[in-house]
Amino acid sequence: MFGIWSSCSESSVSVGDQVVAPGGTRRERMRALMREDILAAARKILQESGVKGLAMRPLGRAVGVTAPTLYDYFTSKDAVLNALYVEGTDRLCDAFDAAIAASRPGVDRLTAIGRAYRRFALDNPDLYFLIFGRVDASYRPGDEEKARGHAVHEKLETVVREAIEMGALRAEDPDLICNAMWALAHGQITLEISGFVDDCGPWQAEQVYEKSWEFLYSGLAPIGVRAEGPFPSVLAADG
Repeated sequence: MFGIWSSCSESSVSVGDQVVAPGGTRRERMRALMREDILAAARKILQESGVKGLAMRPLGRAVGVTAPTLYDYFTSKDAVLNALYVEGTDRLCDAFDAAIAASRPGVDRLTAIGRAYRRFALDNPDLYFLIFGRVDASYRPGDEEKARGHAVHEKLETVVREAIEMGALRAEDPDLICNAMWALAHGQITLEISGFVDDCGPWQAEQVYEKSWEFLYSGLAPIGVRAEGPFPSVLAADG
């Protein structure tokens, strides 16, 4: 799925080049809070003006600190974007963890993963497009940042392997199945956020998304098995 990405969020907070464990010194806690304020202000700028609107001086003014103070936390705009990239991948990883914990292996878990991915994107479009949208041609996350998301792919692949072993999916290459699911989800979500799904006749955006998953799932069902799709509740309710 995400291919390039190595761990989910840790219980510590990164401040500059240091990692602050919970319950650190008062100064460390204050720096961690300031870092959170800076990133919150950066997200607000991204939401209102996009990546091109994010610059260090306006960001410092938004937080109420001088440029030297801001550079003590983040050395550049890319450093701010890298921190937001990590925040986004960690949030998505946590969303997948919650979906997996609340679902049963197989079709139910595929359902939960698909819905969690869409909900993350709709709740955090700025982070979603920073990670997946190439919103700025000059920005490329560093290797360390990209590695933080690898666990998300591993979680999806584990769910797909479970479904294959249970006979809920055809015995195809799990990586290819993950890629097909990601392509469908990303495409539908991007169309939805961009407003194009509004013109899809009587269907609501959620129904379009879930019907598309039903089509994909039917195609991946074991040979000779007629699949009902991984989203029967919504489809049945509106069918």
